Formats: sequence, C-alpha cells, structure tokens
Amino acid sequence: MRQWLAAVEDLREGLRDDAALQAPAARRALDYFSLRNFASLLRHADTLQAQDAALRGDLAQGHARLFPHGTAAILRGWRRRGWWLRAWRVQRSLRRARLA
Repeated sequence: MRQWLAAVEDLREGLRDDAALQAPAARRALDYFSLRNFASLLRHADTLQAQDAALRGDLAQGHARLFPHGTAAILRGWRRRGWWLRAWRVQRSLRRARLA
C-alpha cells in the first residue's frame, strides 16, 4: 500500500514543474488520475487500516500532500460533468477513511 501511495506522489512531484501542466485541462487530468488512484488505494487498504494505525497515518499524510487544497473542487468538477456515481464512490472512500 505504501508503495502505491509513493508512486502516485512521485508522479505528481515529477510533473509539478512540467510546462504541459500549465493548461487547466492537464491539471484536471492529473488531479483526476491522482484522486481515482488514491480512492482505489483506500478501498484496497480498508481492512488493513483497521488493524494498522501507522498505515492510517501514512494515508492521512499522503492525502494532505497530494491534495493540499482538499478534494471538494475536484469532486464538484466531476459532478458538473455528470460523473455522479464516480464522485459518490470516491467521497464514500474518503469518508470511510475519515479523510473527508
């Protein structure tokens, strides 16, 4: 789980200063990819989190690093596009992990 989190963080860090990410559509795509992967990680780690307090802490810190401004704006954008189910599933995963 920690390797998965590190991979998503490394991708965002590696692309942080990329000129291509100056376009809003590119930033939205990276946010979309990052949030979908993070939510998948939460779903897979759901049973482990209950047993591993350190993993819960790592996921909370990873969430703060990946989404320093939160995920509400990303989820609003998804809903505007009509991706209600996708937004609901991610929001549910974040709430179950106590990150939203």
